[in-house]
Amino acid sequence: MNLTEKHKKAAKYWVRTIKKHYSYHRIKIKIEGYIVIPHLKRYVFKLRPAKGHREQPIFGRSTDIQSTLGVYQFFPYKEESSLYIAVSEENCEENRLLSILQSQRFTENDAQIALALGFDMLGRMFIVDLVELRHLIVVGPSGTGKSVALQLYVLN
Repeated sequence: MNLTEKHKKAAKYWVRTIKKHYSYHRIKIKIEGYIVIPHLKRYVFKLRPAKGHREQPIFGRSTDIQSTLGVYQFFPYKEESSLYIAVSEENCEENRLLSILQSQRFTENDAQIALALGFDMLGRMFIVDLVELRHLIVVGPSGTGKSVALQLYVLN
């Protein structure tokens, strides 16, 4: 992907800002690289705690840092053995379930029971075959349609 100078400058700003805010909480991190997803206005940073520091405080302080920065999303997550932080300055309106359900990738999927779960942090569609899942946990607040969604899959 060819990044513009604007994207590179913004990514460097976020690297400095993230390190500064974690150091304020006495957490030292090293940012090893980043990915910019321009159409989602999202930055994903690969990081690791500095020697002598643990991962848990990185997760524990993320909500404090998010509210201080005033960003829509500041989300640390682990993928395999690597640690990442996703930063979005704006709400990603196109990340809607309907866009997956209407996509060619979903409609032409060869799964027995295709289940659209959403998007990952890089903006890729996450679609699985419900038949192949051993376990599925559906969580959310009361009245948000968890039972209705499961009943729709059972009835079809």
